[in-house]
Amino acid sequence: MITSERLYFQPHSLNIQTQPLELNLKDIAAVEKRNTLFVIPNGMKIKMHNGQEHKFVVWKRAEIIGMIQDTKMKQKMTVIIKTR
Repeated sequence: MITSERLYFQPHSLNIQTQPLELNLKDIAAVEKRNTLFVIPNGMKIKMHNGQEHKFVVWKRAEIIGMIQDTKMKQKMTVIIKTR
C-alpha cells in the first residue's frame, strides 16, 4: 500500500522479504525493476538515501513503481526509476 508519505509492504510466500516493512517515501532514492530467478519479471529493488536496499517480489510491478513515482512527484520529491 502506498500513502502520500509511506510505502507499506506485506510479504507473501514468494517474497525475499519475510517481515512487513514500512518505508518513508522521502527516504527512497531509487526504484529498480529486477527479475527473480533471473527470468521472472516480478522483482523490484528500492534503494534508500542511506544506502540500504530492499528487494521485493510483487504483482503489477510497473503499476507500483508508477504509484511511487507519482506520489513522490506530487510531494515534490525526486526518485530515480531504473528500467532494463
